[in-house]
Amino acid sequence: MKKNLLTIAAILIIAITFGSIIHAQDVNQIRLSIYLDDIKKYQDDVENYISGKSKELYGQYGDKDLIPKVISPKARAAYLKDYAGAEIDPDGLINAALDKLAETIDKPMREYIPVPASFQFKNPADIKILKGVLENLSDLTIFNVGVYNPSWYIVKNEYGLPLRRMKFGYVWAKNNADDQPYCVQYQIELRQEYAGGGTYGETYGWKDWEHHSRTFRGCPASVAKKTVPSSKVSPKTSVASTVSPTKISEMMTKAVTAYKDKNYVETIRITSEVIKLKPDHEPAYFYRGASYLDSKQYALAVADYTKAIAFSTQDDVKAENTYNRCQANNALKNTTAALTDCSSAIVLNPQYFLAYFERGNIYYNSGKTALALKDYSKVIELKPDYALAYTYRADCYDKLGQKDLANQDRETAKSLEK
Repeated sequence: MKKNLLTIAAILIIAITFGSIIHAQDVNQIRLSIYLDDIKKYQDDVENYISGKSKELYGQYGDKDLIPKVISPKARAAYLKDYAGAEIDPDGLINAALDKLAETIDKPMREYIPVPASFQFKNPADIKILKGVLENLSDLTIFNVGVYNPSWYIVKNEYGLPLRRMKFGYVWAKNNADDQPYCVQYQIELRQEYAGGGTYGETYGWKDWEHHSRTFRGCPASVAKKTVPSSKVSPKTSVASTVSPTKISEMMTKAVTAYKDKNYVETIRITSEVIKLKPDHEPAYFYRGASYLDSKQYALAVADYTKAIAFSTQDDVKAENTYNRCQANNALKNTTAALTDCSSAIVLNPQYFLAYFERGNIYYNSGKTALALKDYSKVIELKPDYALAYTYRADCYDKLGQKDLANQDRETAKSLEK
């Protein structure tokens, strides 16, 4: 994303050259557009890989600069603080887009493991050099290490004279100090500088972490999939694997009926039993979360919707769960988290008018009247018969001193409520 800054600088230079003035708000909008465009391009690359249209997971845009922002919470937080603050992205669109990309890339990334041929030659002296290049060796669990090519590749200068010779070595490892779940394949060149007379110097290791020598990969199946040793699987886990789908369906039918009757205690009881039997059952978390939300147990609702989001497999379902978590976070006065959730729901389902409405409420209560007005207008665009959106937009017009528009909206709201 470093090229983004160059692009922005170029736009400013052009504007100055032609005598035009670009306000800070316009520059921020340009920056936001460029950042989102980069993320969208990478999203497309990953989807092309999943569909079989591309053989490379990283494609053209999956560069070293972007991937950590997708998979590492620390890297993303630093990026959002330094380059995508509230003045650039008040709606949290970048974070929402990165969330979506992280969800999309997770499964293919875990399956994107190195080919065994990368490590086929295992000379002990070479392996010692390869490991010696890794500054954080004590933090690494190494799964494979070796050299790809059996013979030296000679690098020559423009006159055809040898400069050095090299082999390509690889280390596949998990950095246990990382805050992301994937492994890394390190590419390290074994080099010998030309010493003259057809001879070469001692072998040393060389790497370029800044550009192409470090690639995120999946981990071995034993690491990626095993959460507890098979000998220690609890009785609950074994029960869950054999529970009848029919029984789960019958229990959920009762839970939904209880919820519709506003019997939240009973809904919570039944869905809790379902979760014990099937810990990844998204609808159970959804209805238990809804019961917590409606009974004003907001922290428990946040926890359940977080689980429901994790187990959602469709964007529209994930959007609904994310919107519901937005409501719970808003009730807890977690304004930043609520805004992020509603914005994420909108990214997942751009037609989700309730997410715009809730985000508009958050903006209005935070004193961001112009942003609230924009969201209420979007609600009206998506659902012209939603009376409450006109009423709330009228309040925004009042605050902005546009009394005539406020009166028009209130008249529209009254006609819709009849």
